[in-house]
Amino acid sequence: MPEQTASKELQLFAELITKQAAIFGRDITLAQLHTIPELRLDAAGNLAGFSGDPQEIAKKLLDAWQQLSPFLAKKIAYPLINR
Repeated sequence: MPEQTASKELQLFAELITKQAAIFGRDITLAQLHTIPELRLDAAGNLAGFSGDPQEIAKKLLDAWQQLSPFLAKKIAYPLINR
């Protein structure tokens, strides 16, 4: 995967995670992120990188968010993905 594309996707994932943490709190968000093995988190719990198919990772992030609140997933996360 070209580095520029990976950087763009990493930025998108970071935005999704930041919004999720603002709504649900950091602890709940980190618990959800630890269920997605393709994401690499640093010691502080910040997104450090990812491996694998970015579309699959985005789907897993959205699925995790939908488990917590289907309404918020549609209202906030999907517009980020579709821009």
